[in-house]
Amino acid sequence: IAVTANASAFIRDSKPLFHYRKVPIFVRGGGDSTDDDDDDDGARRRELGSLLHKAQLAPSELLDDTNKDPLSLSLKRFLTQDKNAPLDLFMICNLQCLHTRYPAGPTPADKDSYMKLKNNFVREMDEHFSSAGEDMTSWDAADGNKNLIESCITLLGSDYLHSMFVMPNFRQQVVDNPFWKGLVKTALITHLGDDCPSFDEILLDDNLWTDTLLSCM
Repeated sequence: IAVTANASAFIRDSKPLFHYRKVPIFVRGGGDSTDDDDDDDGARRRELGSLLHKAQLAPSELLDDTNKDPLSLSLKRFLTQDKNAPLDLFMICNLQCLHTRYPAGPTPADKDSYMKLKNNFVREMDEHFSSAGEDMTSWDAADGNKNLIESCITLLGSDYLHSMFVMPNFRQQVVDNPFWKGLVKTALITHLGDDCPSFDEILLDDNLWTDTLLSCM
């Protein structure tokens, strides 16, 4: 029970995952800006753009002020309302994968589906990480998502995962669940860097999937 609760806490604490709630569209406005504010806004935009590029997404398209796509609006929220929220690759990948599953963004009507996917992910993660020898009970919440991503990298290169029975099943779990997609995409990009193939192509190609995971061993 402690393991599941710990894993759940890591997922629960990632605020961008809670998009089944109605999120208003925020626009920049209010008081006059100062030069320091402008510099901070520019640095924030560059930081977000760099993470989007790392996540194999198109910064110029997603951060365009005229783009009304739900994913774009969610991302630009970090340039307006949530300007002090920390940015990281895991958050970007999760947000993108959730919006791929729910093109309009998760809504209250999607809550049951959303929670089922999330609960399945935590259950499967507990099973796979434990089988790969990862001890989630030792995780320190102060480390944020660092342990989660490192444990996923270990899983992707483990002898356990590379058995003929586990790997096909795991690939289908990743394909079916945006939480797995977000984590595995983050882990692969973190581990392989610029050598990481397109994640969308990895999921569609059995051989590329196998070859990419072999590079994690």
